[in-house]
Amino acid sequence: YEEGTWTPTLASDAGPTSYTTQTGYFTRIGRVVHVEALVQLNVIGGFTGATINVGGLPFTVADLTNHDVVGTAVIVDAATAKADIFLRFIDANDYARLEQSNGATTADRNMNANAFDGDTILRISGTYIGA
Repeated sequence: YEEGTWTPTLASDAGPTSYTTQTGYFTRIGRVVHVEALVQLNVIGGFTGATINVGGLPFTVADLTNHDVVGTAVIVDAATAKADIFLRFIDANDYARLEQSNGATTADRNMNANAFDGDTILRISGTYIGA
C-alpha cells in the first residue's frame, strides 16, 4: 500500500506556457493505481494539436492486451464546449489521453487542444493496472 502526490502535465504538439495549478494524488495497492488530479492553465501559449496527453502518471501503465482502461475527465471554462470526455490510459506509458465519444465511431476519438484556453481547469480521476 502506498500513497503520494504527482505532478500532472498537459502536452500536445506544444505544451502550455504556464500552469496556475498542477496537483495530483495517488493510491497504489499492489499493481492497482488510483489517480486524481487538477490542472489549471495560466497562459496557453502555443498549446495546439490533435491530441492532449496528461503526463506524469506516478507509475507506468501495464501493457495488457485487449484491456483499454478509462477514467473520468471534466473540463471547466473550456474555450469550446466539449461533451462525453473521458481519460484513456495508454499501455506501457506514463500518460493518459483525453478523448471524446459520441458512440457512433471507433475511429479517432482524440480531443483537440483547441478546447483549452487560459484558465481552463481539468479534473481527472481513474484507476489503472501498473506495470
